[in-house]
Amino acid sequence: MKGNRLVVPLSMRIGVLERLHDAHQGITKCRERAKASVWWPGLSQQLDEVVKKCPTCIKERINLAEPVIPSELPDRPSQKVAADLFELKGHPYLLVIDYFSR
Repeated sequence: MKGNRLVVPLSMRIGVLERLHDAHQGITKCRERAKASVWWPGLSQQLDEVVKKCPTCIKERINLAEPVIPSELPDRPSQKVAADLFELKGHPYLLVIDYFSR
């Protein structure tokens, strides 16, 4: 034991790493799970490697940028508008954009 954490023997570390990363929640969540239960030298760095090499995490991490599609300028104000709902600091907002004035 190291404090309230189990010191995992070398032969069991790969299995423990896999279980810590079962939910694919990223490095921060994996480290939190490890800090609550297990320890060995280099654990944090090994968790980082597991997350970086995980095919599922790599696939989810890739943020494909959507292509910008240019729009034609309307002939007059309010001919074409866009709206979006969002929340900022706990307050809901409605954003409305006039394509004519942008």
